[in-house]
Amino acid sequence: LWKTITNNKTWEGELANKRKNGEVFWEHATISPILNAQGEIINYMKVSQNITKQVNIKEQLQIEKQRAEEADKLKSSFLANMSHEIRTPMNAIIGFGQLLNDPWITEDQKQEYIQVINLQGEHLLTLINDIIDISKIEVKGLLLREEICNVRDLVMDLKSFFSQNRINAIDIKTLIPDERHNHVILADATRLRQVLTNLIGNAVKFTSSGYVEFGYAFQEEEYIRFFVKDTGIGIPLSKMEKIFNRFYQVENQNKDTLTRGTGLGLAIAKALVHLMGGKIWVESEEYVGSTFYFTIPYKSAVHVEKPVIVPTSNYKGIFQNKKVLVVEDIESNYLFVQHALKVTEADIFWAKNGMEAIEKFKNHPSIDIIIMDMNMPILNGYEATKKIKQMHSHIPVIALTAYAMEGDRKKSH
Repeated sequence: LWKTITNNKTWEGELANKRKNGEVFWEHATISPILNAQGEIINYMKVSQNITKQVNIKEQLQIEKQRAEEADKLKSSFLANMSHEIRTPMNAIIGFGQLLNDPWITEDQKQEYIQVINLQGEHLLTLINDIIDISKIEVKGLLLREEICNVRDLVMDLKSFFSQNRINAIDIKTLIPDERHNHVILADATRLRQVLTNLIGNAVKFTSSGYVEFGYAFQEEEYIRFFVKDTGIGIPLSKMEKIFNRFYQVENQNKDTLTRGTGLGLAIAKALVHLMGGKIWVESEEYVGSTFYFTIPYKSAVHVEKPVIVPTSNYKGIFQNKKVLVVEDIESNYLFVQHALKVTEADIFWAKNGMEAIEKFKNHPSIDIIIMDMNMPILNGYEATKKIKQMHSHIPVIALTAYAMEGDRKKSH
């Protein structure tokens, strides 16, 4: 600027200026030298416009652009990683399913292959549930169900599970308060288990030696503070603020590749903790380990003994020798239900859509129970159920649905 105007030229551009009170503002200025008769500069003329608002908007847009680009990269990384995560269990399920057709396999091998298929199927379902949870969180469609929850039993169940399913030679330890406190609370037990499972699973995954310890403590009868501590790789300081972001993953420096996962676990955990009225944070030192903490409100509940779970086979009386109409458009799903009901010796009818179900019920009014898929072609389960109930209001209808949204489940009631 100074070089231009001292050479008898006009300068135009944007510059930051400062008021007497120290406040910085931006302006667009045009500055020209004023010359005397001898061509000497005797003064300067400045025409300016305050553009602080425009500059701030521009900077904010740039920040939003960077965030969008980063989010796009994270989503691309997530999709690539999710492709791997889904293909891995799918390949195992398909591969071991094909091996079951081998006439030369032994009974022990058969049971081993079935176990692999079941485990990989559960893993695949977990991935799908993570994606569904994130989508529900984004549209604020995830609801909590407050119920009686024994926190001590929950933690001990998780200890047993991770002790049996750990991959690395690490110790699984717990720290639980003594019996002076009431360990039975009101909370969403399923979501609380999900948060702890995500945190413990991450700790186990990133810890190759040492231990993983988890537990809880009561804070002045107002909150319960849970913790999950590990002696794993730790988290670099530069990445501490990002680890709760969706699709974000911490690179395992001790391995050549990324310790794989969906990058959704911590984001889901954070959202669930906030929904439960608590907060979550982490303390970590790289190459030493991490400790995740989260709190939920302490709502004491009356102790209730665990219900005795009756084996499923004892429920066969519900369908014993009954006439059951199964309404399901996918044959494999029907065959599964048919096989499950085989032990009941029920007389089973099959309808492939809601319209067929109505006709079957008209032709066989002695049908005792209906198992109804809710999403079918021609006529869906909701409409078919309404029409059947008009003919026989007391006929029991059991809803089947692959939808996981709370609204779909309520609609089925």
